[in-house]
Amino acid sequence: MADNLPSEFDVIVIGTGLPESIIAAACSRSGQRVLHVDSQDLHEDVEEAGALQKNHASVTSVNCTEAADSACLPVEDESLRTTSCEIPAEQTPSSDPERALEQRKQVKMYLWPKTQQNSQRKIGLLTLKSLKKAGGLISIWYQRMCAVFGGIYCLRHSVQCLVVDKESGKCKAIIDQYGQRIISKHFLVEDSYLSENTCAHVQYRQISRAILITDRSVLKTDSDQQISILTVPAEEPGTFAVRVIELCSSTMTCMKGSYLVHLTCTSSKTAREDLEPVVQKLFTPYTETEIENEEIEKPRLLWGLYFNMRDSSDVNRNTYNDLPSNVYVCSGPDCALGNDNAVKQAEALFQQICPNEDFCPPPPNPEDIILDGDSLQPEASESSALPEASSETPKESSNLRNPEEPSK
Repeated sequence: MADNLPSEFDVIVIGTGLPESIIAAACSRSGQRVLHVDSQDLHEDVEEAGALQKNHASVTSVNCTEAADSACLPVEDESLRTTSCEIPAEQTPSSDPERALEQRKQVKMYLWPKTQQNSQRKIGLLTLKSLKKAGGLISIWYQRMCAVFGGIYCLRHSVQCLVVDKESGKCKAIIDQYGQRIISKHFLVEDSYLSENTCAHVQYRQISRAILITDRSVLKTDSDQQISILTVPAEEPGTFAVRVIELCSSTMTCMKGSYLVHLTCTSSKTAREDLEPVVQKLFTPYTETEIENEEIEKPRLLWGLYFNMRDSSDVNRNTYNDLPSNVYVCSGPDCALGNDNAVKQAEALFQQICPNEDFCPPPPNPEDIILDGDSLQPEASESSALPEASSETPKESSNLRNPEEPSK
């Protein structure tokens, strides 16, 4: 039951992003007792739908008719220690035993949190999730690997605070939403869960992103099922190149006849100031009157969202205030296209936790796996056959008996 977890683990992981999931799988694979918790009821990291639920993302939504409502962002609660974790006020534990067990062990996926009520916000969360959909699935694969080797997962399970010993300066335990004290040797926390006091002296870089829905592809081709990647060079000093990724409906990220476009770059200004010039070059606003054939050939912009999110991938742990030595911080997504940084970060942190263990070794051959009790079976069958071998068996063999027979 979620309200009656074991009281002691070797590693506690807070957050279900890709780096945290890889580390959880590696630790569980090496024999560590792992507890993996997340305050949300879905497996994701801050680069997916959860990005708008943290208080480090600024959002601007653009539509042909009206601007979308501002996203309602929950505020982190600073409790007990500077390394406290957020406590979503709207989440309450389930009293149904079957529901609680499902929350603990099953892998569940939702397109967006159930608490969303604004339809345009739902569109934003869905499109946010689509670019890293494969990355989200990769996280789930590692989470399943962790569970296979004994890791325990508990979603919609928030952590109130970290308990730090004053004498040693190390973190000793967490206190969860039920008030249970869970002891552990090592703690991994995603950066966005740390309180403002802990991150007061951290200088974050920013990432500018835009998500668009268009009616045609920027790539002129006979096929309408293409995935296009385009890099637009920087035009002015101090600005950065913009990466454009266009997804078609066959990627299951948008409806048929439409395209989902992601623009990303390192921030020099706000997301709209960084990316809108590129958007204007590649697309035509839906309400703009199309007169010339040149503009008709450009895809029309049906919906757009601009937002900035912080990049914690290069933050030194020494910049965090009063961070215990056995608390390891995982960063959110960087500006790169792939997941190389997440894998390297996970391996580096794993080596600090388990310095003498291999990092995610390949699984053993199923034929070489010996389950408990299997090794005794051949010996039993061999010993039971010996008394029936021959009447000329030496006297010493008379001491051999079937393990199942009672001793005289």
